[in-house]
Amino acid sequence: MDFHNKSILVLSLLLSACTTEGETPEENFYTKGSGHYDVARLPIVEPHEMITASCCANWHIGRFSKMGEAFDAFDLATDVDSLFYAHDRIFIYCDDRGLRDSIPEDHYYVLNPKDSSLTNYYSAAAFRADYPIALWAASDAYYYIKENNRPPWDFR
Repeated sequence: MDFHNKSILVLSLLLSACTTEGETPEENFYTKGSGHYDVARLPIVEPHEMITASCCANWHIGRFSKMGEAFDAFDLATDVDSLFYAHDRIFIYCDDRGLRDSIPEDHYYVLNPKDSSLTNYYSAAAFRADYPIALWAASDAYYYIKENNRPPWDFR
């Protein structure tokens, strides 16, 4: 193959890898927006997500969300600090009791989306005894998804 043919081949490959202006990647659960310009969305595992109006803090799960519906919660969790998804469970840590005065600070939830069960942990020691996993800061998970179009717990 002479220099001219190699140059054409290389240019063709480079051009085919580029997208034209206005093209966007295929939208999926992790890439779609919230539908509101002032609301940020943090997808966990389809169809469960959290939202916030003050990006990127004060993440909230409530009756408006699929997760809130699944767990029959008016305000399941406010001010979610960190989370993770593994073993078909959603792990959530809230550093504030939010709207539920009966729930102490430093509260952990383990949610099972398959059967809508919910386990509460009122101390880090009790939670870590059952689940010795590291949680992602919610804001870090949000930015990771925005940059990678997949959550940090997707190990594909």
